[in-house]
This record gives sequence, C-alpha cells and structure tokens, in this order.
Amino acid sequence: MGTKFSALFRCFNPRRFMRPSGLITVALLSVFAVAVLASVAPTLLFQIDGKATNSGLNCNYGPCDYWDLLNGTGNGGSAGNSSVRTFIAGPSSPEIFATGGSKDPLDITSWKWTTGSVPDKDKLTNGYAAAYDSSASNNELVLEFGADRLAQNGDSNIGIWFFQQQVAPLANGTFSGKHVNHDVFVVSAFTAGGGTSTVTAYEWDSNCSKAVGTAVGQCADTNLRVIFSQSTVCGTADACALVNSAPIPVTWPYTPKSGTAGTIPTGGFYEGGINLTQVFAAVGISSLPCFASFLEETRSSQATSAVLKDFIGGSFPLCGLTVSKACTACNIVQNGTVLEYTAGGQVCNVGVGPLYNIVVTDTPQTPAAPVQISIAQLNAPSASFNGCANWGPILIDYSGSTAPNPATDQASALGFTAQSGGTEIDAKPTDVKTCPVCQINPNILVTKICSTNIQTFGTNPAMVVVRSDYNGTVQNTGNVKLINVSVSDSPDGQVFNLPDLLPGATECYPNPTNCAAVASFFPSTFTPVSVGRATFSDAATATGKSALPPGTVQTDGPKQATCPLCPPGSAACPTTTP
Repeated sequence: MGTKFSALFRCFNPRRFMRPSGLITVALLSVFAVAVLASVAPTLLFQIDGKATNSGLNCNYGPCDYWDLLNGTGNGGSAGNSSVRTFIAGPSSPEIFATGGSKDPLDITSWKWTTGSVPDKDKLTNGYAAAYDSSASNNELVLEFGADRLAQNGDSNIGIWFFQQQVAPLANGTFSGKHVNHDVFVVSAFTAGGGTSTVTAYEWDSNCSKAVGTAVGQCADTNLRVIFSQSTVCGTADACALVNSAPIPVTWPYTPKSGTAGTIPTGGFYEGGINLTQVFAAVGISSLPCFASFLEETRSSQATSAVLKDFIGGSFPLCGLTVSKACTACNIVQNGTVLEYTAGGQVCNVGVGPLYNIVVTDTPQTPAAPVQISIAQLNAPSASFNGCANWGPILIDYSGSTAPNPATDQASALGFTAQSGGTEIDAKPTDVKTCPVCQINPNILVTKICSTNIQTFGTNPAMVVVRSDYNGTVQNTGNVKLINVSVSDSPDGQVFNLPDLLPGATECYPNPTNCAAVASFFPSTFTPVSVGRATFSDAATATGKSALPPGTVQTDGPKQATCPLCPPGSAACPTTTP
C-alpha cells in the first residue's frame, strides 16, 4: 500500500470495544444545537485567493492563515489559527478506484481500489484540509480544503469526503469503515483557466432512496442529499472554491509534469471552504458531525454518478477526548472490615463535534474490579458549555489482610463520533494515582475480676481450701475489626479464645455466651496479711489482630486483680496459721 494515508496528525488507537454490562450511567448532557449567528464565510478565516503564499489578507482574528503556513509533508495537529489540519503527500504509484462498485452514492463497503494509472490531469499529488472552530468563527465549524495535481492539460473534477469513521485502503483492495449519516461530500472542479468553481455539497443520508432533484434539501441520488449548491466568487458565501489563475510558488514538495519544481502551473492548485454550521442549519440539521478522516478524489464529472479515478486521504480527527481523575479520600467502613476509597474526575470533549456512547473506565489496584461509567453524549466546547462532564464519585472497596493502603488507581475513556457506527476516539489514560492513606487504629482493652471460694474440711484443726474464681471482658476500642482474639491468665496459664470483635464490641471470658460464668484454679502461692488471712494476685492479658493491613497484633495487660484469701470476717477461715 502507498503512503497516502500515512500522515496522521493526532493519533487515536481504535480497539475492539465490547459494551460491558452493569454500567454506571450518567444522565444525557444538554442536547447539542447549532447556534446560528452571523454567518462566517470561509474567506473570513482563511486566505482563499488562488495563492499558497501569504498575500497579507486580514481575517477575523488578524492576518489570514494560508496553505504555506499549514502545509508540510507529514505535518499535522494544528497550525496558525486552525483547530485541526493535515497534509497528505501522494505516492509515486497512484492508488486508484477500481470496479463499478466504487461510486459515491454507494457505501464504502462496496468500494475497491488498486495500484494503477490515471490521466496525468487527474492525478493528485498532494491533498490538505483544515478545520476552524473558535470564537473567531462564532464557534461555527468551517472546513478549508485543497489539493494540487500533476498536470494541467485540461479540466478535472474533484470530490472531497469528510467521514465520521476511519476510512482507508486495506491491503486486500477494499476500504475500512463505512458511511454514517451526515458524512459530508463536496464536489467541485479544477479548471485549466482558473477562476471560480461551482461548489455542490451533499450529506450522506440513508433516507434518500433515489434521486428526486438537485435543489438544496432534495435527494440528488441514493444516499446523497444536497445541502449547498452555488457558483460564486469567494467572498461572503458559506461555501466557495477556486483554482489558481497563474503559476504560484509553494513551500511543500511539488513537482509538476512539466515545469519548475516548487511552482504549481495555472489550474493545478485547488482550494475552497465551507461553513458547515450554516450549511447544515439551512437544511434543518441541528447536530454537527465529528469527523475522523477525509478523502479527496478525482472524478469523470461533477455528477453524483461520475466514474472515480485517483484518490488521496488520511486522518482528519476533529474529535478529541481527555480524562482526569483523583482519588480523594479513604474511610474505614462496614464495621471496620473494609477500606473504602473515593475516586472521580472529569471527561472532556476537546474536539469540534459531539461524541457519543462515552465510557470512562476506572481501574483500581487489584483485587478490586474495574468500574465503568457511561455517558450517552458529550457536546463540544461552546460559549455556554466547557465540553466537560464529571464522572463519579465511585467507591472502591478492599477487605482482608491484603487490602492495599494506600491503593493506586488509573482512569481511561473512549467515545464514538456517531450514535451508532462512529469511529472510536480514545483518551490518553491518566497517570497512576495514589490514594490517601487510611488511618487504621486498632486497640484492645481487657478487664478482670476475681473472687474466692472457700471450702473447710475437718475440725481439729480445720483444713481450708481456697479456690480463685475469675472472669472479665475484652473490648475493641479501635476502628478496625479484631481477629484471633484471646485472653491468657497468669499464673493460671489458661487461654480463652474469643469471637472476632467489631469496633466498640465487648465479649466476656471465659464464656462469651454467659458473662456470669467463671474460670477457677487453686492458687499455690499467696501473700500473708495477718493470722489466717492472705491475698493472691492474678493477671489477665488480651491480644487481638487487626483484620486490615498491616495486621498488627494488639495487646492489653497484664491487668492485675487481687483476690483476698479468707477475707476478713469469713467464719470458714481459721484464726491461726495452719
């Protein structure tokens, strides 16, 4: 394949898109409507005078743009005051239309191409286009276009397609893409003597089933509805075109069949423009299309059924999409078992036409699953709308000991140039964002109560057996769930495993289901206090592990409890040391 479609100036990477289920849907934005103000003629935004060099003409914003300023092999993006521009250099071996199915009223799926030859007067050497959509144009969409040809030995007709899908020749001799309603087709002519060229513009309209007439608003052929038709000097008209009436120098690579390199002979340079906002509004179309590519062709005549010859084209993305995001907060929720991050951002249409079926994908750190937000339509920036919509906030939850703290997050977005069948436009993904740290504060509190149980055996002397009974509580005084909760008693050595504790919860030990239950043991050591009297000290230690990272083990204790052995006044205790 040749190089005609190789000069891309704003790269989008279309990929296969499967609409996911369970999308979060954002309400449809305000319906896009064309605000028809005072008409801005193409000549008020661009120098259309049959010259590529600067003629010193003034436009709405100051000195006019001109093709020497915008053009250059492989150049693109924007230049001068244009929103979008492109320049496509033709290959040495022309790619030409083939077979009878390659006709403008037929869908692109019927088109065929091959490498071959056409008459030199029909061979395009370069093609170029630019778009203007700014305050200088009352935010109207104005398209400027041009081409040059190899030879000038006779008139030649030219057609310029602006597609909403990426249309390009494929290696198998077919074309990618297909037509979408409101694709635009402009037909005009190279004339060997120069001067004014008739401009007829059509929109692709699948409601046109046959030719009805050639007046504006009528179906001129299957799928082609007339939206402009006029032969006029380039002045204040909404569309016009002309060819050079004298040889002109150009700064981009050009070699004519006969003549000096860098100079286009009379009748070899074609340029024109169309105010698409005004032309569409005049026939009742209230929504501007968002183009993705363009194609220029030479034709046997200006009739819609003309035989197609040479072609040249490439990317012409009037659409653009950006996405931003921030992860703004982290909270501990669901009784201290989940880290919940809050994320959101903006998605912005930075092109000159509406985008449809926008999907923002937020991709948090694993194991959390991606979340997708759907926006039905996002209009281009205008005087009353900045072209942006908020997405989110969304909540991203993590649980368990592997929950990231902090988590990372990233967002991407894509949209389409038409409500159905449009070209996919991808936003550059955001950088990976780091979320705030969740403040995890695990804590545990233990209490212990002990009492004595005295049994007396015999009478001379009496034998006293003292048993220590104890119980207590364990409380979660932190903000996260505690697992592996236990209480160990010393010097008894018993360990009591307790259920998990949610923040603020309290459990009894030794028996969580019966807080009156006690554990017992017979102390082997004690501290004498007086004759027949003693005390015994006992301690309890509680531990619990945070259920959320970093999974620290919390300890409280040992908490001491002093039990009197043979408390004063107890008749069961001896009055003398045994």
